[in-house]
Parts: sequence; structure tokens; C-alpha cells
Amino acid sequence: MSTQPSKFEPTWASLEQYQIPDWYQDGKFGIFIHWGPYCVPAFGNEWYPRNMYLQNTREYVYHQKVYGHQSRFGYKDFIPMFRAEKFDPERGWICFAGPARNSSCRWPNITTASRCTIAR
Repeated sequence: MSTQPSKFEPTWASLEQYQIPDWYQDGKFGIFIHWGPYCVPAFGNEWYPRNMYLQNTREYVYHQKVYGHQSRFGYKDFIPMFRAEKFDPERGWICFAGPARNSSCRWPNITTASRCTIAR
């Protein structure tokens, strides 16, 4: 049974009352699946939106070679291309959950917005 407040106030004192759950504290291994518009270029990793604007990075050079200059084709231009038309939620979840369940993973997580630089 949790002794934490059910609601927190926007103060440090209130947030300091938070207690990390045992299941999370004891977890030594987690799996995070990153899926978002940065998957469209399928180059590098989920840091593509940041690195494509940093000169001399692999992503910067790749982006200009494949899509043109960033001022003409920026990260926002990937959004309409991220349609996931081949995604099968049944099969996708099974492919993800099986290995997570059969490992020592304590907290699997699928995220679509990690480090994504698009304001929502």
C-alpha cells in the first residue's frame, strides 16, 4: 500500500515526497523502443532530429545528400511521411513483448516522442 500523496503540488517540497516504486528501483534492465518521424530516414538513431542540424555529423552530411539542405527540407517534412502503413499492432506487440518477458526486463516501454524536437 502506497503512502504517497495521490496528488502533487507544483512545489519542490511536494515532489520530494515521491517514492520510487520497488518494481522500478529493483529493475536492473529495461527496454525502450523509440518510434517516431526520425524512423523515416532510417539513418543513425532517435537523435537524428538533433544531429541533422549539427554540421559535420554523419546525419547532417547524409541529410543533405539524400534530402537536400536542411533549410529546404527540415525535420518537420518527415512528419507526413511517417504513416506506419505496414505496422501490424498484433505482430509488433508480440515481437516486442516476447523478448521482454523472456529476459530480466522489468520495465518495457514504447515511446514515440523521446527527444523529438517537434512542439505538440
